[in-house]
Amino acid sequence: IKKNKLIIVSVSLAGVLANFVFDRASNTWISIVLLATNPVCYGLLLMAALQSSAWFLKSKFLAMVGRNSYAMYLWHLFINDYLHFFFFPNKTEGGFLLYVVTYVVTVIIAGIIITKAVEDPFLRLRERLYPSKTKVPLLTNAPNYDVALENNKAF
Repeated sequence: IKKNKLIIVSVSLAGVLANFVFDRASNTWISIVLLATNPVCYGLLLMAALQSSAWFLKSKFLAMVGRNSYAMYLWHLFINDYLHFFFFPNKTEGGFLLYVVTYVVTVIIAGIIITKAVEDPFLRLRERLYPSKTKVPLLTNAPNYDVALENNKAF
């Protein structure tokens, strides 16, 4: 993967971005192809990212998105439906860039709020009722997580 990294990343990004270009609802073959290639494209991008030493992969923002990603995943469809209704009431395509920016920001904010309001309290309750047998803290921040893993003998 190191030798052809630029080609692999470019093709994978094109495969992922195709989801935002083509209308999957009107063309069933596009839906089948895109949904079948998504795991491969995301997997190749993940492999390239794991071998990269890029500064943005070590950012606190990306760690925060990863920490709240499950809540983002759960709510992104509802947010998409609401914003699509709000931005495109007459099925026009005006303001698409504003829609995408609003969608991404809203999904991230909703993910953070839902994680802090619902997921974290239930994880703390679970930890109190059924304590972990490892020494790794349940809720960690990205910078301290590596140190916690190094100090844990279970790994």
